[in-house]
Amino acid sequence: MGAAFYLDGMEPLIRICQPRDLRNVLDLWRRCGIHLGFSERLDQLRRAFDCYPELFLLAEFGTRIIGAVWGTFDGRRGVINHLAVDSDWRGQGLGEALLKELLTRLAQLNAVKVHLQVQRDNDERYQRLVAWYCSLGFYPRDDLVMMSVDLRENSWET
Repeated sequence: MGAAFYLDGMEPLIRICQPRDLRNVLDLWRRCGIHLGFSERLDQLRRAFDCYPELFLLAEFGTRIIGAVWGTFDGRRGVINHLAVDSDWRGQGLGEALLKELLTRLAQLNAVKVHLQVQRDNDERYQRLVAWYCSLGFYPRDDLVMMSVDLRENSWET
């Protein structure tokens, strides 16, 4: 990372998340306003983490987690599930550094495309995030609608 990250002679470290970090990552996501559902509970996160731990990256300053990005891979496409940077560290390129490291790792797995979703919880925030992702090469898809089914409720059974 560049010199913009230095603080008191130290630079944040980007590294692979470890199981012991998951609670602190959940805390970061909550502080950053990410809506966490059932699949982001600690036990569910541990299950997901075990699949591709090298796609779960942290930015750490000293002992504090100040950024995290979580990616998954289905053998063809990558998905960016969550990307968050602590408010004190935003605007310094840390989110971009985390994202580019994840994209590099997905490219090394031969992912052909990477998807992400941006929540429409706040129009100003939504517009800012979409513009930021577009500046990094992502593009909106108007031809798709995200749909979900909650398997815990057996809603797919007749």
